[in-house]
Amino acid sequence: MANIILRNITQEDFSKICIFYSQAHITPVEDQEPSINFEKIIKKKCGWVAELDGNPIGCICLYDKNWIHISVLPEYRLKGFGKQMLEKLPVKDMTVWAKIPNSNVAAIKLFQSADYTDYDFTRDYVIMQRKY
Repeated sequence: MANIILRNITQEDFSKICIFYSQAHITPVEDQEPSINFEKIIKKKCGWVAELDGNPIGCICLYDKNWIHISVLPEYRLKGFGKQMLEKLPVKDMTVWAKIPNSNVAAIKLFQSADYTDYDFTRDYVIMQRKY
């Protein structure tokens, strides 16, 4: 399998990120538009674009309190790239959280494959965590 690289999101990535958010959700960011947190993501350097052979295929961001959002374009799903993104997340000494709809079995399996563990369940969501 080809390896992806993660690089920091830049202002120039905004149009790509909007496409990822609209087409490629694995875990949705509820009630938020990409532009709401985009400046904060750039400033705090808590967002990354995944590239394969120089082409963007997804993005991964951390939001308040270390909540994660990951997007992978549909044609790259179920090929191990989402797992690579989670494994290459450039953070240390922190717990990262994911809130995944119970109906999104593929996303739950993705996070489990990257060593996220169940933390809590609600009627509609599973909350998962991983210590980096």
